[in-house]
Amino acid sequence: MPEKHKDYFAFETIRDHEQKIVCYYVTMIGTIEDEGIVHLRNDLGENEDQKMAFGRLSVYNQDRKISNLLRELNCRDYRHEHNDEGSRDIISFTAKDWRADEAFGFEEGDRILIQGKAYLRQNNENIKSWWFVFWDNEFNKILNISKNDLSKYLVSKFMLTEPDRAKKSSLVVKDKELFDLISELKGKISYKGNLSVLLIDTDSMSIVNERNISYYDDDEIIELSIVPNK
Repeated sequence: MPEKHKDYFAFETIRDHEQKIVCYYVTMIGTIEDEGIVHLRNDLGENEDQKMAFGRLSVYNQDRKISNLLRELNCRDYRHEHNDEGSRDIISFTAKDWRADEAFGFEEGDRILIQGKAYLRQNNENIKSWWFVFWDNEFNKILNISKNDLSKYLVSKFMLTEPDRAKKSSLVVKDKELFDLISELKGKISYKGNLSVLLIDTDSMSIVNERNISYYDDDEIIELSIVPNK
C-alpha cells in the first residue's frame, strides 16, 4: 500500500456555552480513488429539488488520529484497511448546494482538502431490535437477473417498511461481488431507516465485513463541506 503523498487528518471540538461538545471540526487531505468517485443527486429535500454530492476520500497512514475521533463519535469510517505497508481509511463525505457541483467535478486521482463538521452519532444506543434478511446464491438461478439488478431488487424490499429509529435491518450475503454492489447503493436510495449489508463466510461461520448503507436520522457518518485543493 504505497504512500504517494503525505495525507493529513486532524479534528477539534466545538462546544456550547455549557462546554458540552456539539460537534467536531475535521480537516483532512487525501485522494479520490476508484471507489470514491463522486455521484450527484438533484431530488433531495421536501420539494425534491435540493442538490447533494456523495463521495469517498482515501486517507493513508492516519489511522491513529482517525480512530481517536471515531471512538469519541461512537461510529466507524466507511472502511479501514491495514497491511505491512501501512493503512488506508476510506471516509464518506457529502457536499450540498453549489458545492455539490464543485465536488461532482472531482476525478479519480485528484488530491482533495476537505473541511467540515462531524456530528455526534448515538444510533447504536438507540437500536432496540436488529432484523436479518438472508440471501442464498441459489435464489439467483430462480430470478435469472444480473447481480447489479439483484442488489437493487434486495434493497427495494425495504422501501415499503415503516420507518423506525429503534430498528436496524441487515441484508446478509455470502457473495463478495453482491456485497460490494449493495454497498455502492449508499447515498442513492430514499429508504429512511437503519440498513446495512453483511458479508459472511459460511465455512468459518463468521462475519467478514459490514457496511452501513442507510440511517434513520442522517445518511453519512461524517458530513463535510468541501474546499478543493487540486
